[in-house]
Amino acid sequence: AAAIVPGHGPVMRDRKYLVDIAELMESVSTQVRSAYKPGMTLEEVRAKVDVAKFRERIAGTDPFLVANFNAMVVQSAVGRAYQEVRGALEPEAMPKG
Repeated sequence: AAAIVPGHGPVMRDRKYLVDIAELMESVSTQVRSAYKPGMTLEEVRAKVDVAKFRERIAGTDPFLVANFNAMVVQSAVGRAYQEVRGALEPEAMPKG
């Protein structure tokens, strides 16, 4: 692709963002698999996952972007990886309305 048109933000003319997201998702998956021990809660696993370098790289210091990063990665992606490693995937919630 010569250009990527995201839902928000400027048109991207390189693959940097895609590489960043791919590395982030791989890191989350690897960290959750490494941290998880049977009987651990999601919060215990979440406390062991460090995505700070990705947060800085992707969201910078913009409070809105940081909040969205935390919601999508720290909450959602780590939660989903936790379900996967436990072998207990739950149906994803559908938006109401």
